[in-house]
Amino acid sequence: MSTKLTAGVLFLALLGVPSGWSAELKTHHRWKALWIISGVALTAATFFDAGSSLGQREANPVLQNSQGMFSSTRGMALKGGLLSGTLIVQALLERKNLGNAKSFAVTNFVAAGVLGGVAWHNHTIANSSVPAN
Repeated sequence: MSTKLTAGVLFLALLGVPSGWSAELKTHHRWKALWIISGVALTAATFFDAGSSLGQREANPVLQNSQGMFSSTRGMALKGGLLSGTLIVQALLERKNLGNAKSFAVTNFVAAGVLGGVAWHNHTIANSSVPAN
């Protein structure tokens, strides 16, 4: 599916669904569309956070290599695995119970905001250590 087509489908999903559907179903479809968008935001924030750590000292011992730096292989594998696991569990739970999309969307957007803040912080640390010319 092309990027433009995917963006178009998500845009139409946010605008609304056919008027014959019940208000509750329309609301669920809007939250489901937001949940999908929040998953994309969470994915982007996760990789932005991991990218901002590359070549930097790492405070988390699980993500460190032997020199105390961010381990790109271990760090990306753990961050990607946690992200994938989270989104798969959410998808399975959403399939079982149609009422979860709202809480998942809110949780994902909050987590994306936190990870975005961490990535921003990492970039400010990296930029402050570079001497000005």
